[in-house]
Amino acid sequence: MQISCLQEHLAKGLAVTSRAVSNKSPLPILTHVLLDARNSKGGESKVRLAATNLEVGISCWVAAQIEAPGAIAVPARLMADFVNALPTERVGLALNAKTQTLGLKCGYQNANVKGIDAQEFPAMNAVWQPALRAALQAKGLRELLDRVAFAAATEDSRPILTGVFAQFKDKRLTLAGADGFRLSVQHAALVDSVEPFQVVIPARALQEVMRVCGEQSEPVEITVNENRTQVRITLTGIEVTAQLIDGAFPDFNRIVPKEHTSRAVVTTSELTSAIRMACVFVEKNGNHNGIRLEADCAHGRVIVLGANAERGDAVGEVDAAIEGEAFHVSLQAPYLLQLLERFTSPQLAIEFLKSEPHPAPVVVRVVGDEDFLHVMMPLEEKRAAPKEKKEKAADKPK
Repeated sequence: MQISCLQEHLAKGLAVTSRAVSNKSPLPILTHVLLDARNSKGGESKVRLAATNLEVGISCWVAAQIEAPGAIAVPARLMADFVNALPTERVGLALNAKTQTLGLKCGYQNANVKGIDAQEFPAMNAVWQPALRAALQAKGLRELLDRVAFAAATEDSRPILTGVFAQFKDKRLTLAGADGFRLSVQHAALVDSVEPFQVVIPARALQEVMRVCGEQSEPVEITVNENRTQVRITLTGIEVTAQLIDGAFPDFNRIVPKEHTSRAVVTTSELTSAIRMACVFVEKNGNHNGIRLEADCAHGRVIVLGANAERGDAVGEVDAAIEGEAFHVSLQAPYLLQLLERFTSPQLAIEFLKSEPHPAPVVVRVVGDEDFLHVMMPLEEKRAAPKEKKEKAADKPK
């Protein structure tokens, strides 16, 4: 292999693919990135960079002058650190196949990197007959994916919840992420109509797509192989491949209340500011992380309360248009902030359903956007003892 490419192109390709490198794997090859100049993409002169942790794989094509084809796997971190330190000039790369050493030259800088035979690198770019092929518009893709991926579970106690449910039907895509305490559902339009199909995609794979789709303008293609074990998301010059999660995703439609007894419409920025203020007094990572929301119908406000026995308390008020009965509910502060930080829309609606003996899930919607909803399980609130019991307790001799 003998190729050359611009330093900034090579550095960017290494940055993109290194996201899939496994730093703690017992398999040395998984800590490496593959440089493959054996096959051009679309008839263009490009070198393929690829990395995988066997769950998620990323391929990136970089424009290059290819004088002699070849391939080698080199340590990802070492390669990225060295290339980032080079001047912004053309980098020459030459492979000594006998010693599996990659020589690099850029200006007066030279290096020799020991690698591993490319044949040992896991196959990622295999040609498959897709069981599903669908396309999404790139505009707004990052926000669309972020609205559901953040709600997926991060612990492996229930592996199915570490993924995002994706249902393709006609020209509509439904995405859902849940971790047992919250649920996000987002609908989106497909470019073309497809046959009904559903899979569970690892949330981490979608997060990687979010990171690299910023400059995307062409539609993003989603394909699933005929065995329904892998999904491939193709952008311009980049492919993200992931192992699908096997299992049945919970029926999230049963969680969403079909009605509400109260609805409060608030300004997103004002509610976010009040929540952040109240969060100062709660344990964000502890058991006492509840924020209390109260609807004051008489004054048209939502009251936000954060309290801690050791730190103190804070109260904020947000103007609101309230329909129905007054309500109060306690929600987990970290989840509230994570939700609110993902919206640029002017207004949100909070829907509450009065339910006994346990509170019903709270639904948050974007005003004017019927394609998204978020459901949060409320915290159990301690009930005050009846007045009679309090008086009897006070009369007891000490």
